Amino acid sequence: MYLLSLETINQSEVEAVEAALPSADSASRSNIVDWAEKLYGQSISAVTPGVKNLLSSDQQLPVARTVEALTDGKPNPETDSYLILDARASKSGSIDNSYVKGPFEEAIVFMIGGGNYVEYSSLQELSQRQEMVNNIIYGATEILTGTELVEQLGELGQKIRLR
Repeated sequence: MYLLSLETINQSEVEAVEAALPSADSASRSNIVDWAEKLYGQSISAVTPGVKNLLSSDQQLPVARTVEALTDGKPNPETDSYLILDARASKSGSIDNSYVKGPFEEAIVFMIGGGNYVEYSSLQELSQRQEMVNNIIYGATEILTGTELVEQLGELGQKIRLR
């Protein structure tokens, strides 16, 4: 059995989940969302647009776009207000913005809140793709495993049903 729960589960639901699992094991990223819809029902459809954006490999994630914009050192109105801490900068308190603006070879990205493997992977792809960025360190206050993510999606689905 693949599903753990403290509640009694209807046997027909268990059979539906077990029938969906073999196809989900070989599914592509886009099929994972479809499998989750089968598992949790229609209430998860409110969450799926955001999840599909996370799982889509066609576009660069916002965190990777932001890090790329910050590390390349070119003027960008989206990142001009970001605080950049540079160990080489003067400790006098006056910041010479022309000195602090990249390009940078290394970056530390720390997410307040949940982090995930998809963001980490996107940043690693960025460091391999860009010539200037040699090392990106990624951290978060909480990084979820796949099981924990499914549990949180289940809780979210239950909350949506209660409304």
